[in-house]
Parts: sequence; C-alpha cells; structure tokens
Amino acid sequence: MRWPRVAITAAGASSRMGGLKALLPWNGRPLIEHMIASSRRAGLERIVVVTGAGREQIEPVAAGLGVDRIHNAEHAEGRFSSVRLAARWAAGGPLLLWPVDCPAVGASTLGRLAHAALLHPEASIVPLHGGHGGHPVVLPAAVVATLAAAEGDGNLRDAVRRAPGGRVMVEVSDSAVLDNLNTPHDYRRFLETRPLPAQTPAGMGVRHG
Repeated sequence: MRWPRVAITAAGASSRMGGLKALLPWNGRPLIEHMIASSRRAGLERIVVVTGAGREQIEPVAAGLGVDRIHNAEHAEGRFSSVRLAARWAAGGPLLLWPVDCPAVGASTLGRLAHAALLHPEASIVPLHGGHGGHPVVLPAAVVATLAAAEGDGNLRDAVRRAPGGRVMVEVSDSAVLDNLNTPHDYRRFLETRPLPAQTPAGMGVRHG
C-alpha cells in the first residue's frame, strides 16, 4: 500500500479575495508554506502545487520549498481541471487533495486521514467535523485513475462517492477542515480565530516510505 501523495490546488484567480489566497500571510509566512510544512510534519513528502492564475508569484515560493509544480493553463474552466491534473501527476494514487481554501488543517489531522487511507485503500477518506464533511479528502487509486482519464468537466463529489470501497468518514476535532476562504471577511475571521501554527520550517518533516 502506498502512502498518499499531496496535491495543493491553488489555481483560482481569487477574484473575490482580491489577492492570491496561497500567498496571504499567516504568522509571517504565506499560507502555501504552512500547508507544505504541515504535510511534511505528517510524513507526507510527495507534494505538488497546482497553479493557474498567479503562477509567476506562487511557483517560485513552491520551488524554493522543494515541491513539484504543475501549471493549469485551463484554470478558468473551474476547479475540476486542476483536480484532473493532480490525478495525472499522482499516477494512480492514492492522492490527498487539499484546496488552498482550507489552509489551517493540522498535521495530526492529515496524518489521521493518511492512515485511514492505508487501512481502507479502496475507499475515499473524508474528514468529518460536527456532522459536516470537509477537506482535504484522500482519493483511492481507482478514483484517481478515473479522474486522470476524465474529459471535459466533472464532479469531484460524485467521484468521491463512487469509490469501490465507498466513503470512510473520519471524525476529527480540527474545525479547519470546514474552512472556506473566499472573501476578505473570511480571511479576517480566519486570522482572528485560528491559532498561530507551529514554526517548523517547511523543508523539514518525518519521511514515510
């Protein structure tokens, strides 16, 4: 069984936010850096950032942290186009798909989701908080292969539900799985309510084979 790869999707134009979400500061560092650091603290070392709008600003940050980059030239077509590229990069999965809209998910939560994926390799793994499903999700190899081969538009939610092993909902105490940063108001509330993250450098972490 394979340890999941991580795809951070950050291709949107962030028009409602008025600035690139991936580069918004949190505790003195851009959100994308915190997400990479949390992935590595969870032992998830294979990471890609999917860029679109703002490629010229985001890719140098990702490159400096030693992670892969994929540019989605069709990002204006919607989020599914980024999902498809991430699935092709993952080469059959499993894949932890993490949108930049919920950047504060903790390393312990990521680790729980990854371990659940190892225990249930045919299922989609979804975090559950307060009775609500959130993100990131872990997609099994079969779903990743289907997404990679998809043409045109698609629906990620339907793909998650169609996993051979169904959905496994993992109860977590981390309310950040329900975050959805879209507007300046969302960002102000995020800064007011989210505890400051650990200062582990993004280049460090525990490696799993």
